[in-house]
Amino acid sequence: METFNPQKNQEERFAQIKSEIEHMKANRVSKEEFEEVLARSKVLAEKGVNRTEEENIEKDALKTKFENLGVFVKTLPEFRYAVGCLGYYSEKKVEGLVSHENAHANKIESLGVEHVGYGIISFIDKNGKEEEYFFAKRGEFPEEWTREEELVALKQMAQAPEEYESNQPLSDGDKDQIKKANDELLK
Repeated sequence: METFNPQKNQEERFAQIKSEIEHMKANRVSKEEFEEVLARSKVLAEKGVNRTEEENIEKDALKTKFENLGVFVKTLPEFRYAVGCLGYYSEKKVEGLVSHENAHANKIESLGVEHVGYGIISFIDKNGKEEEYFFAKRGEFPEEWTREEELVALKQMAQAPEEYESNQPLSDGDKDQIKKANDELLK
C-alpha cells in the first residue's frame, strides 16, 4: 500500500492551480460581462432569506457561470500560489492581496459564516487591459438570521481589511458593499 505523501499531493494541487490559471487567462471575458454576472449575483446573494424560489434557481445558475470565469481555491497557501501564478505581481503586492483577502476570510469565520475559499477572476477592460478581481468566498448566512443581521455582517466583512491590517486599504468593491449595506439598513 502506498503511503500518503503530502508533498506529492501539494505539488499535484499546485500543478492543477497553475493549469486553471492558464486556462482562465486564455479565456478571459470582457469586464462588462464579468460585472453583469457579479452585479446580479450580488443582488441575489444580498437578498438572503428574502429570495424567491425562482431567484434561488437563478442564483445557482449564476454561481455556476461565475465559477466558470475564474479560479477558486480553498486554502490560503493555494491562494498565494494562484496569485503568484498570474506572473506579474511583485512579492509585496502578492502578500498585500493575500493579507487583504485573508482579513475578509477571518471576519467571515468570526461572524459564524462558513468561509469556503478564495477566488480570482480575470477579465479584459474596454481598452484591452487585463484586470483581476480577488475575493474571499463565503457560504450562505445562517437561516435564522434576519436581513438586518445579514447586512451588518456584510458591512463588517467588507471593513475587515482596515480592522485586521491598517496598511490594507478597502477596495472599491469593499466600499461599494459597505455603502449598499448602509443604504439598506437606513431604509
